[in-house]
Amino acid sequence: DGTRFTKKKALERIKAQISARHDQEVLTALFASLCKPLLTLFSDSVERCREASVVMVTDMTSRISDISPYLPYIVPICVMRLGQKDIVEPSEEIRQLLLELLVQLLSLCPTDVPLFCHDIMIILARLEVEIENERERELEIKGL
Repeated sequence: DGTRFTKKKALERIKAQISARHDQEVLTALFASLCKPLLTLFSDSVERCREASVVMVTDMTSRISDISPYLPYIVPICVMRLGQKDIVEPSEEIRQLLLELLVQLLSLCPTDVPLFCHDIMIILARLEVEIENERERELEIKGL
């Protein structure tokens, strides 16, 4: 499919730009321009695109000095993927990556945690329910 190929090539070019060693000012400007498009890909129908975008956002946020301005964009998209009654993100690996991203954001911006505490608690509660449901399914399969 042409659209998938185009997305894949675009993500490869973005990854190459992100991977390059840039100074703090360039990295910040790069992330400012890429943040919203990458976050849009968190909801892409193609798992590889979702995974690549989460990995790139995680990488970029670990390398720029002030990610606080981006939290109002990143946290809500994580809530959309992980905090709904039925978790929207079907891939367990990407759920793990999203959770790792959130943990990283919290460690990098501890003073902003209170602003997003409710959202984070919703995600943790939904993931706990998901884990419990998975355990129950495993026990049913085993006949216990």
